Amino acid sequence: MSWKPSAIVVVVALPQSTTSDPSRATGSRAERARLPLARHAVDAVAVKYGVCIHPIPVRRVDPSTGATHIVDVPCGATLKSKCPSCAERARLLRVTQCRQGWHLDVEPVVGRDHRALATLRLILNHAVADERVTRNVAAQVEAPRAGARREGRAITMAEVNALVEACAGPQAELVVVLALTGLRWGELAGLQVGDLVSVPDRGLRVQRALLSSGKGGALFVDSVKSGRARTVPLVEDIVPLVDRWAVGKQPDAWLFAAPGGGPLRETNWKRSVKWSEATAAIGVPRLRVHDLRHTAASVWLGSGADPKVVQRVLGHATASMMMDLYGHLIDGNLWEAARRMGAPRGHIRAW
Repeated sequence: MSWKPSAIVVVVALPQSTTSDPSRATGSRAERARLPLARHAVDAVAVKYGVCIHPIPVRRVDPSTGATHIVDVPCGATLKSKCPSCAERARLLRVTQCRQGWHLDVEPVVGRDHRALATLRLILNHAVADERVTRNVAAQVEAPRAGARREGRAITMAEVNALVEACAGPQAELVVVLALTGLRWGELAGLQVGDLVSVPDRGLRVQRALLSSGKGGALFVDSVKSGRARTVPLVEDIVPLVDRWAVGKQPDAWLFAAPGGGPLRETNWKRSVKWSEATAAIGVPRLRVHDLRHTAASVWLGSGADPKVVQRVLGHATASMMMDLYGHLIDGNLWEAARRMGAPRGHIRAW
């Protein structure tokens, strides 16, 4: 724990010829003018030790005894001209917030080490603001680099059809919906009948997500991950399928509801369709439900759709973010593009 002075005592050295009586002080006026003012000296020492120079007195009451006393609270200024110490603390806080991604429109992907370091930085920031330590020693620390990130698995449409056949029950057809719309599970579960749109063509208006507070926890409705609603066009083959799920329901009813009419939970759906047995049966036992979103990206990109269109379908903030995640899925199209470039024969001279 760094030592923090609770009071600052400033001793100003005066010339030897100076006496305690100002009227009898010796020395020239210039020498006396060069002497530091007490206020300036105190501010300089305060800044040196990172102490606020304009503290705000606050009355603190002890709830057990009722005793009151006055404590000084940092002013919290963000301008160095007003309070250098508080401004520096605010700057370090902003740096930490930027590293944690507070300025981003989407939630950054962080690992366990990054979350632990972010928590430590936040704790030390509060300790600095409370003047328990002089600086945040974790502000300049970098989290260890994470290992290779697991890439999503994209399956072919033939494998999608095989998976539907291998899954059990009427809810198995939701595999096709996920594989062709690219919806996250929470977005699929959060769809209501009123979210079906027909202008300019058939589609789904994705504007909410049904999330779980934890494994087996309560479900709650939240906004979509990007914070912006979007319309996902429906492939012609699944329009009748979606319409069957909407028949006889009110506009505010869940479109893809559980058998009892309530919201559909992913764990219950996987158990109902026997997901583990079905994925093992088609030869991809480690396939996740979220991998159907990667499958949709592969299908759309493989069909020649513009990356900007696929970005809109998947709900990513930018096309570059989408390409960073799914660009490897179009590697197989590189050679097809090369063959198309060589198609107009006779235009390129043979070397």
